[in-house]
Amino acid sequence: MRQSLNAVSVFSVTLLAGVLLGVSAQRATAQKSAAAELAPQAVSEMQAPHDPKKKNAGDVCKSADECQAHHTCEKVGDKQVCKAPPPRRLPPGAVT
Repeated sequence: MRQSLNAVSVFSVTLLAGVLLGVSAQRATAQKSAAAELAPQAVSEMQAPHDPKKKNAGDVCKSADECQAHHTCEKVGDKQVCKAPPPRRLPPGAVT
């Protein structure tokens, strides 16, 4: 009788652990898919809007005030040009 109670206990604990692992894996997948849907919106919201009155990357400038937001005016060769910041790097394993 005692052995059958132990077997039932082990089976119940194993079944409960399997259910909990399945639910947590399903929740993680749902969170990843929700984040993937929101990612393009978040990137577009983080970028400053394009100002048609300011110079673009590669245009000759005298100061960073003439360039687009977050761009800098850097010396390249014998002239200064607007330079865009480097693109953000994705973490390893990120899917685009």
